[in-house]
Amino acid sequence: MNKNNSDNRQKVLIIGFFIIAAVIVIICFLLNNELKELETPEINEPEITAAASYTEDSEEVTEYTETAEVTEVSEITEVTEPVTSAAETSAAVDPSRIVWEDDVSEVSFSDVILDKTIEENKTFQTDLSQFAGEGDIIDSFRFVFHAEDGISPLGEVKGGFGISVDNSCEARTDDIWYQTPDDFTLQAEGSTCEAEWIIPDEIKEYITVSGGQVLFGYWWSNSDRVVLDKIICTHKNMKILPDETTSSN
Repeated sequence: MNKNNSDNRQKVLIIGFFIIAAVIVIICFLLNNELKELETPEINEPEITAAASYTEDSEEVTEYTETAEVTEVSEITEVTEPVTSAAETSAAVDPSRIVWEDDVSEVSFSDVILDKTIEENKTFQTDLSQFAGEGDIIDSFRFVFHAEDGISPLGEVKGGFGISVDNSCEARTDDIWYQTPDDFTLQAEGSTCEAEWIIPDEIKEYITVSGGQVLFGYWWSNSDRVVLDKIICTHKNMKILPDETTSSN
């Protein structure tokens, strides 16, 4: 009887030993895993977005691209200084410093012949830049001419004038052009004549000197052909006087 009880206690002790050993192994395993998780740093994987596409075999393929955070950069705006126009510059000048000086320009010719019997030879045009500068105010032209033979009296002379103007000119008679609506008529005393054209006030500020032209037309006289000797132009130049408030040491 005592022998049986002794055997039973040994069995119980052996079973208890194995149970305790198993618990210790499980606890060690759990602690080891916990330590590994604490030692391994967390790695943030980039967010993956899928973009569906297809191949020639019609098999659906998904392309993956990494989405990265983008920091916006402020747009750089180019800064330019304001440009002052010539008109604004003139307006900014003290009017008391602006003066207009009268000037006369003369251009002579040697081979300009006008013929009243041939339509294309009745007029002559020449560049305005020979007489004035851009911004000048043109007041008048005088056209001096004589009978081709130098002796025949011209008698009653008729003709016309024209000049280039800006299209903003309300008085223009054609695109970029002004033609006198009425012919001039004058009486020549001999074989030489001088026809003067006073520029109308309504077109003075619109005359385009740069690239523009002035026209002289010869319609009638006792001589079929006349020779243009010269053109005389009276105009005004704008001058800006020195600023008296500015002095040099």
